[in-house]
Amino acid sequence: MESSDKDGSLESLRGKLYGRERTARETVTHSEVPTKNYEVPRDWQGSESASSDGKAKFKKNFSMSFLTKLLLVSFLFFVLALGTATYFFYRGSPYVSSVNLALAIEGPETMRGGEAENFQITITNNNNSTFEFAELVMEYPEGTVATEGDGATLKRARIPLGALKSGQSEIKNLSLILFGEKDSEHILHATVEYRISGSNAIFDKSIDHKIKIISSPLDIDVKLVEEVNSGQEVELAVEVISNTTETVNNLMLMVSYPPGFIFKSAMPAPVTDNNGWKLGDLKSGDKRKIKITGLMEGQDDEVKAFKISVGLPKTGDRELGLTYNSLFKTLAIKKPYVNLDFSFNGETTKQYFAKAGDGVRIDINWVNNLSAEISDVELAMKLEGPILDSRSVAVEEGFFDSQTNTITWTKRTKSGLAILDPGARGRVSFNLATFPITAIRGNPLNNPTVKLTLTFKGKRLTDGRVSDKIELAMEKKLKIDSFMQLSNNLYYNSDTIPNHGPLPPKVGQETTYTVVWSVINAFNNINNAQVRATLPSYVKWLGKIYPENEKLSYNSDTGEIIWNIGELSAGQGYANPPKEVSFQIGLTPSISQLGRSPVLLTKSTLTADDVFTERKLESAKNELTTHATEPGFRFGDETVTQ
Repeated sequence: MESSDKDGSLESLRGKLYGRERTARETVTHSEVPTKNYEVPRDWQGSESASSDGKAKFKKNFSMSFLTKLLLVSFLFFVLALGTATYFFYRGSPYVSSVNLALAIEGPETMRGGEAENFQITITNNNNSTFEFAELVMEYPEGTVATEGDGATLKRARIPLGALKSGQSEIKNLSLILFGEKDSEHILHATVEYRISGSNAIFDKSIDHKIKIISSPLDIDVKLVEEVNSGQEVELAVEVISNTTETVNNLMLMVSYPPGFIFKSAMPAPVTDNNGWKLGDLKSGDKRKIKITGLMEGQDDEVKAFKISVGLPKTGDRELGLTYNSLFKTLAIKKPYVNLDFSFNGETTKQYFAKAGDGVRIDINWVNNLSAEISDVELAMKLEGPILDSRSVAVEEGFFDSQTNTITWTKRTKSGLAILDPGARGRVSFNLATFPITAIRGNPLNNPTVKLTLTFKGKRLTDGRVSDKIELAMEKKLKIDSFMQLSNNLYYNSDTIPNHGPLPPKVGQETTYTVVWSVINAFNNINNAQVRATLPSYVKWLGKIYPENEKLSYNSDTGEIIWNIGELSAGQGYANPPKEVSFQIGLTPSISQLGRSPVLLTKSTLTADDVFTERKLESAKNELTTHATEPGFRFGDETVTQ
């Protein structure tokens, strides 16, 4: 029974297996693939080849079915993703793009340096999401100043915008002043930084606005001769003028000298390397003047260039960090027919300074630079100025005409002037003096000057013995410093400040005195006038001043007294009363000073700037002792007693 059951089961399996074989064959037969017969084994231990072919067919069908499903699933996923993205885009998704952020700067593309202009920055959120913590970051060109506030220089600023909703616009208005050199270009840079909800990322968008400066806030005027002889002194006069409505702060002037220029002096003195000046702040219309003197050396026909620049200094004040304006000024080195020049007391300078009553020696020198002779030379020196004392003129080898104040030298007075050979040199001299202050005290002069004009005339002889006229002229000035004088006097019996104490002074008892400073000024206006002196340690400052409004100060640590006078006009003390101040001091003598006349005030020194000659002036007076200078002061009242 078991055997038959088993056989029945095997037969049943074989039937099922053969049924599969028939089904498989039918499926292949109806396909486009060429017909192929497969041998299926009759039992589970069929041939190896048949088993392999069956497995291959099963895998092939399975693989094709899986790929088809995979492609179908992928397609459906793509369609779903596209639909979702489209829905979110059109139905209010949190998607943000900088393309949808509109940022614009409206304002002038050209500006006048130093003048205010308005700029408008517009920010519009065209995204469908709100910008959170939005900020406008402004980066300004160098030399930008705000019109409001303290006028500080602007560099970079962050302007909060807060939350910027979808479709919302924010407008910021800026009023700016831009300083810079003419025709220079500058960039105003704006950036918007923002975040979106649910993200820590910072997004941004930037824009630039170009600005060209069409005029400088400062004008520079330079006066310089066009031609000069090698080795001759030259003067460079620079004037800086503010042409803007706004104040220009912290200005500095820099001058670049050409090779061959030898710096001698400048007024005012430079602050660095003989070529840098601090100009300070210039209000609208203000001016600053600089005069530079030096020697210019070079070859014949060589052109020399000076560069003058003004702007903001870098740290260290040795160069400019920002230039507001600059220009070049040139001169040519020329070799004239005749080198002609004259000096004052041995100094070859365009102008010479002296005091009233001073004597001056003038030497005239010449050199024939031609390859030909110069004949019939005539030199003439014209002297002009009311300060000139014509009686003082003394001439060597020439003649002085007092009617015209002219000195002449010809071949009749100096034989060497008949013929000047090529390269020949020569010299003539004379002396003059100005009136002393005592001679003009009753009628002081304003800005006294002696103008000296020298002319050279002669004939150039060519190879054909044809003569050409040669004529040269030059002018120089002798300027007279103002006569400024300080007086210091001591009074016991004073009309302005009453005094007390024993006279003569006694040991251990205080005696007070009044010191009077008096200043006169004759010819020229002066500035920055100041008087200084010091009290010894044993002298007491009592604080009484007359007039009370005078700028008189006392330093208790050093004992120094300073009187700041400031400006004094010409004729002070002549056409009007002298400038005066009185102050009180006290002396309590020590036993060590018994029988002496103690010093109450050290040497008094007056200093000032002459506006006309641009020179420092000084006047000093010796120390004051207990010997009063008032009339009626008795001998012996100055000596300390027991």
